Amino acid sequence: MLPKQDAPISVFLAGTPENIAAWYPVFLADPRFGVAWVGSDANSLTAELANNPEVLVVGTGLFAGPSLLIDALVRVSGCAYVVMPFPDETLARQLAVLPSVKGVFDSLATLGANLGAIHA
Repeated sequence: MLPKQDAPISVFLAGTPENIAAWYPVFLADPRFGVAWVGSDANSLTAELANNPEVLVVGTGLFAGPSLLIDALVRVSGCAYVVMPFPDETLARQLAVLPSVKGVFDSLATLGANLGAIHA
């Protein structure tokens, strides 16, 4: 008898088209995750958050400004991981105190190296 497999964690990917092109294969290749939604529009993401993803991976470039990003992240009931390719210590501190934000990464490599923590 085969061991029971855990259901994949539902993941929403929200970022620029370039972000999505880089992130999607990483999550697709890992059977612990199931990509449930992909989008590159902040308004669509806001509407989709009503579906309560277990994990949201979001790029800061998706939003016109930090306040819009923060507004979206406070609506996340699961875990959010933010990819911020340009260092902004002030924004990183603001994000770190949000209950949903479990990690802020500076690149795809950093995000990819932390897939185990995202799965945990």
